[in-house]
Amino acid sequence: MLRLVFYRQVSFLLLYTVFRSLHRILLQSRIWNINGALVSPDGEREEGNWSVLEDPWANRLEAHDSDQVLNNPPNLRLIVAKENKWLTDADLRVMLVGILESRRQKQEEAIEGSSIRSTMLERWSFDSDGAILEEIPSAIPGWLLDHEGGMELLHSRNGRTYEINSSEGP
Repeated sequence: MLRLVFYRQVSFLLLYTVFRSLHRILLQSRIWNINGALVSPDGEREEGNWSVLEDPWANRLEAHDSDQVLNNPPNLRLIVAKENKWLTDADLRVMLVGILESRRQKQEEAIEGSSIRSTMLERWSFDSDGAILEEIPSAIPGWLLDHEGGMELLHSRNGRTYEINSSEGP
């Protein structure tokens, strides 16, 4: 744990010396709460709830753990993503299939007189058409970097920089 804290301090100091100004910001994102079902190859349904983070800056959709939520976020400037950076409902549902489907072991019964058992993997598909999606506004910490080449956004989750024209305004 000490290495991580020390590394972050060094990184912040390095960033601060390289750039003329460095401002903490929040980058707009969305958390999707999903109520739906996984369906086995035999048609068996298993209801479930999932949370997924939509990050328009990184063009990513990933499983989200509720432990990653900061209950009392700082009051920082929110940088809003351009409307065309968000997934449409249809695209979101298609991408959820790949994220939420799972592979499960299916135990086959041993053939009488044989000690050999086989294990097969079954694909349980996510039923995106029947799913209920609830959008929750969220934000990702970041920094607004001002340097001689212009202004950029630094994303805290992936460490990449993005041009300021990816947002509605600076």
